[in-house]
Amino acid sequence: MPSLYQTVGVSLGLLFTMMGGVSSLVDCTGRPDGAYDNGCNSYTICTGGVGVVVDCGPETAFNPASGQCDPWQTFPPPCGWSDCTGLVDALYPVYPDCKYFFTCQNELFIGAFPCNNPPDIGDLVFDQPRQVCNWDWAVPPPCGTAVPTALPRHLKNV
Repeated sequence: MPSLYQTVGVSLGLLFTMMGGVSSLVDCTGRPDGAYDNGCNSYTICTGGVGVVVDCGPETAFNPASGQCDPWQTFPPPCGWSDCTGLVDALYPVYPDCKYFFTCQNELFIGAFPCNNPPDIGDLVFDQPRQVCNWDWAVPPPCGTAVPTALPRHLKNV
């Protein structure tokens, strides 16, 4: 059985393949030169309005403080290390805003991923019960704003 990391990696790979590849996830037009976050596994270097994607290697992630890929054990979430001690194999939200999630397998941190790509655009948050990214209005607190509603009395015993 494939690991969660392999499943997420294959799924993301298929998504980018179906999209026909992505030369730059960030529109560099009018942006100052520098490194811009694409999520945890890559970033875009903007130079003169042109963007180039840099992919992070194994066990590294984009560190906004350094503007490059660093070992994820050396900096905090959302892309850096999260403690998986005592957690079952699953995906977990990165609090407080839940716009990222991380993967634990065998009590080891596998990696973190954004719900929105690029991360600064979009209103998706991690829906832990469903194990997917979802609209904030459809996710219960603490990640979303959905208010549970009671079923009408006539539907409770159906």
